[in-house]
Amino acid sequence: ANATLINLYKTAGLHSFRIGAAKIQYAIWSNVARSASTAANTVTPTDVDNLFSFVNVAANTVIMGINLGKLNDPSAAAQESNYIMSKYSNLVKSFEFGNEPDEYQNNTINAWSSGTYSYTTFLQNFKVYCDSVRRLHPNAPISGPASAYKYAQWTIPFATDMNSKIQFLTQHYYALAGSATVGTIPTL
Repeated sequence: ANATLINLYKTAGLHSFRIGAAKIQYAIWSNVARSASTAANTVTPTDVDNLFSFVNVAANTVIMGINLGKLNDPSAAAQESNYIMSKYSNLVKSFEFGNEPDEYQNNTINAWSSGTYSYTTFLQNFKVYCDSVRRLHPNAPISGPASAYKYAQWTIPFATDMNSKIQFLTQHYYALAGSATVGTIPTL
């Protein structure tokens, strides 16, 4: 274990660890242990065990991002969450499907970069993922939508549409977006 990183995390007083961001859209689940030939973007049981070993010592819980964008594979999401819930359910704060879906139509890392991706499409995909995960673990905690900035068009409707299926809402906030280039305590 990395004692310096663990101490830093504890000293900062952080209690939850989030695995997500844009790279989650490239992550592919495999039930095979990591080896020298495993692709870097593959998430394996070895990786999950290492992550939760850290979380168990340094934090209390993890918000676990699962690929929704590039692959759109509910079966893989169910397999990954099943592995995690079977071993680490007490450390899972939630599963979060995708990252910043309100930006999917504007980038090429997602399966829907045609410019036509909408909240309605996201909601349909999210519900399929939710059902796939909950088929194996009915009480699996789920959060979302992890939108970038379109809270009125994504986060608020999501709160209404998914209120009985999620544990909490996630919305990204970029304090310096479009303004100052240097962060100070007052601007954050």
